[in-house]
Amino acid sequence: MTERLSAAPSDVHQSSVPSSSAGCNGFVNAVVPGACLGEFRHGTLVKKVGSGPNEVLEVASSSAEATDTHPGDDLVASCGSPVYTLADGLVVDVISDESDPDFRYLGYMVRIKHAATSTGLPLPAVQMKQTETLYLHLQDPPQVQVGDFAIEHALLGHVGRTGAAWGCHTHFEVRHFPGRYMTDPQWNSPPNIYGRGDQRANKLFKDSWTDPSVWLAKLPTELLSPQESVLELSMNSTSRDYPNSPTSYTDPGACPGEGCRYHDTWTMNVDTPVHPAQGSKTTSFVLKKGQTVTTLTGAVITKPGRIKIIHPIRISGQEQVQAGDLYVLTYRGEGFWKIWLKGKLIDSVALPNVVSAGGCKASDMSCKQKAEARWIAGPIWGVLEVAPQPSWWVQINDAKGRTGWIEVPGPTWASIHGEF
Repeated sequence: MTERLSAAPSDVHQSSVPSSSAGCNGFVNAVVPGACLGEFRHGTLVKKVGSGPNEVLEVASSSAEATDTHPGDDLVASCGSPVYTLADGLVVDVISDESDPDFRYLGYMVRIKHAATSTGLPLPAVQMKQTETLYLHLQDPPQVQVGDFAIEHALLGHVGRTGAAWGCHTHFEVRHFPGRYMTDPQWNSPPNIYGRGDQRANKLFKDSWTDPSVWLAKLPTELLSPQESVLELSMNSTSRDYPNSPTSYTDPGACPGEGCRYHDTWTMNVDTPVHPAQGSKTTSFVLKKGQTVTTLTGAVITKPGRIKIIHPIRISGQEQVQAGDLYVLTYRGEGFWKIWLKGKLIDSVALPNVVSAGGCKASDMSCKQKAEARWIAGPIWGVLEVAPQPSWWVQINDAKGRTGWIEVPGPTWASIHGEF
């Protein structure tokens, strides 16, 4: 059973019953464990029967009588059965409130963006395509919100019959386009979960959806949770014992970023206060815009960031780390950071494939748009729960021989990684 979007909310179809008693036999899936496959499966042709409030959708006997094509599979199970995410991914869209204009059709809903998958096409064709999964008609508001990172088999909610649904089931899709609906007019207009007529031979249908039963049986390699991620060390990496996790970390002599060095001549681009010591709020004198100074040394004072390790990692030469927190300290350039991990201070380690946590409020359109636009290369091994907050202080000497400290804007996690 699923939704009919371009008609009234009562316009539903009756696929809440498996097509045969064999529908459940051997059907093992991780999204709704123990579910049966409903009559409406990926590519099922359907026809309208009746009109107005009595209109329903039934399986069509031929392409000629088909009015619509169904994308995705209906996973039929008792209301209240758990619904899990297929694979690691970023929550990019939810319906958690009945006031949502699409609630009457989709019900409580979750849409998740996953790592990009291979197209399988030879060059020069595009080699990767973004992947999303869609979960409709949940019983209650989802247990995730936009901006959350949901790991494989995370609980999203429970099987329901909200929206335009007759009987308890989860409409589940694997798709390769953004948004709640396919907006191409050749699919359907106005926007609709179903496609007009027989879409099975349509390139748009073939390229924009994957038959869920294929991935329910076996996930593609790109979506598998990593058994272990190996984090690269820089050539000049060092490590030392540092038993307690830092609440603040001062890195004397640090010069963050590529090409950064001291004993250079700088020209001030704005009027800049000079302080008697690093971290001081007292102003000794002010450097005017256009004035030149010589940099002597510096320090980076950081309120550490925190990465929650969700899948095992290994740093070259060290044992595997399966859980816990990793603290991010000073940026060293070219994607490398000084970190604290399990009682060790390590300088410096590359930190790719980390996703920022940060659920969006219903009104936070900026956060939603950034989540929607995000490209996930995967596999993700960690979630940045707190971003590092650095303060870069530089000791200078001006033309009058005066010495002091200035605070300089430096690279942040957001500026380096483009996170929200």
